Amino acid sequence: MPTASVKEGSNTQDRLAQDKDACGVGFYANFKNPATHEALQKGLAALASQQHRGGVDADGLTGDGAGIETQLPEALFRELYGVIDDRQLGVGQFFLPKDHDLRARTIQIVEQKLKERGFQDFKWRDVPTNDDVLGEKAKAVKPHMAQLIIPVQDGMDTQKFEHALYIARREIENQITAEGLTGEGEDAFYIPSISCKTIVYKGMTLATNLGEFYTDLQNSAYKTQYVKFHQRFSTNTFPVFPRAHPFRKLAHNGEINTLKSNKNNMPAVESFLEESYGADADIVMPIIQAGGSDSADFDNVIEATAFAGYPQAAIKSLYMPEAYEGFDDIPEDLRKLYTYGSTVSAPWDGPATTALSNGDSLLLGGDRSGFRPVRYAITKYGEIIAGSESGMIKFDQKDIIKKGNLAAGEMLAVDLLEGRVVYDQELKEQAVAAFKDKIALVDRLQIIERNVAPADHYKYAEDISGLRQRQRLFDFTEEM
Repeated sequence: MPTASVKEGSNTQDRLAQDKDACGVGFYANFKNPATHEALQKGLAALASQQHRGGVDADGLTGDGAGIETQLPEALFRELYGVIDDRQLGVGQFFLPKDHDLRARTIQIVEQKLKERGFQDFKWRDVPTNDDVLGEKAKAVKPHMAQLIIPVQDGMDTQKFEHALYIARREIENQITAEGLTGEGEDAFYIPSISCKTIVYKGMTLATNLGEFYTDLQNSAYKTQYVKFHQRFSTNTFPVFPRAHPFRKLAHNGEINTLKSNKNNMPAVESFLEESYGADADIVMPIIQAGGSDSADFDNVIEATAFAGYPQAAIKSLYMPEAYEGFDDIPEDLRKLYTYGSTVSAPWDGPATTALSNGDSLLLGGDRSGFRPVRYAITKYGEIIAGSESGMIKFDQKDIIKKGNLAAGEMLAVDLLEGRVVYDQELKEQAVAAFKDKIALVDRLQIIERNVAPADHYKYAEDISGLRQRQRLFDFTEEM
């Protein structure tokens, strides 16, 4: 199982540009109750149920990638770091180079950029892992894993803190890239998460072994209301630790097959978002970072849009709208939203089921064609399991108050702040509200219809003896 290089212009980077994923994905949430360690255990059990969807190397222990995202268990990190003051904490999860000199320089850059952003009093901690559950190939490319605890600055609320950590991360990544320190294999540099609301644990383990690999996940002080999980199955990809899901906002199954078109549209997306970032726009742009897979690229776009102030339902509707052309039952405002979106970005199409999260809410979106099932079950106790198949957690049937399957383009969300499940119609109303000012522009949009000449206008050559040869020369085939 080879590892991926991300060197600019390399053959490996060219191959990585073709990366696609077809995996198991979903989330478990206990949305009416406080965070518990039991919720983490149930989420890990749901992840383990997806093992059959994952790729496994011949060594029997190296996996294509498995991971979870949860709410940040602040009490756990106060205990682990011995923090006694009551300042809110952020935690960065880092993959650092094994090489001592490279690691020292990357740590220096991380600390320098955080200090420039006004952060101080941060502390490093090596992440404890049980490498006995890793295969030999995974061990060979495992980077050094560390966490950085970051106290909030005075006067910052949670949203400003989260936004500042995002900008700081982008500055760190820009400097790392500029100095050629992104690395590969055991010397890779990557930040799975840096947040005051969420944290990601992932790697090249089997889905059944993630909870054993990261011993933090066994600590009873680790409490969360939800677990977003993902089991990766690499088709034509190179499995590496950073490429495991979840990413910072996104996990998905299927693949993004429209990547070239999506990347070509990025100047329009960046123009759409640039004003929201003000003086920080040069740090965030270009949004898509070099060397990523289709999943990483889409995650870059989703988080840039999220930190520009757009809610999850609006992001899903903008970048992965339901199929709407030719359908008469789409509400007019929603149709206008999709029309506006088409001027900003071509749909990120797969098919792919998308799972989005931000610590306060979760959203699952069915793919545009309905090829990737999304099944869910909700209990009377305020639990929900939703994802790529049924039975990921075994609920007693008498406790289930609702279950179903999302149709093509539908969405389902969990609002953890309000303690409720939000369904497709309300989510699309939220999306329309978020783009109210933009939708108004659609009434002034001029659609230029192609002027197609009538059939009798065309003249056909009588001599086509060389046509087949020219068709082959320009790659026209019978399949086209």
